[in-house]
Amino acid sequence: MTEQIEAELALARRAQQAGNAGQARVCARRAAGIAIRAWSGQPGDALKQLKWLAGNPAMPEAMRAAAQRLA
Repeated sequence: MTEQIEAELALARRAQQAGNAGQARVCARRAAGIAIRAWSGQPGDALKQLKWLAGNPAMPEAMRAAAQRLA
């Protein structure tokens, strides 16, 4: 699982360095989705994971805000 996250983050960094901010966001979303799914057990793709976290009042505000930005 962590290998997948690290791979997505590496792709995000390369895309950012190449000036491709859109691809960097996609990779960051996928990395976040993998991490949230592993932690929460919630089904669904990365966007669904981020929306779930952003709307979960039990999560700290900083986490909800970060998830909202990525979603």
